[in-house]
Amino acid sequence: GSDKQGRTDCPALPPGWKKEEVIRKSGLSAGKSDVYYFSPSGKKFRSKPQLARYLGNAVDLSCFDFRTGKMM
Repeated sequence: GSDKQGRTDCPALPPGWKKEEVIRKSGLSAGKSDVYYFSPSGKKFRSKPQLARYLGNAVDLSCFDFRTGKMM
């Protein structure tokens, strides 16, 4: 389910984690999308390394596709 606009549950991550995809509307990269993740406490993550550092050994992200939010 999505509560806030564009935020969806991410089954690959622990309960409470959300994924948000934002389509850029202007500039040279208009139409491209940025993917963000939000921890249950609302902390925002913009990259897989950042996510991996935060989660530590709780989740194995080696097969995690940051863009789709799924395990490969």
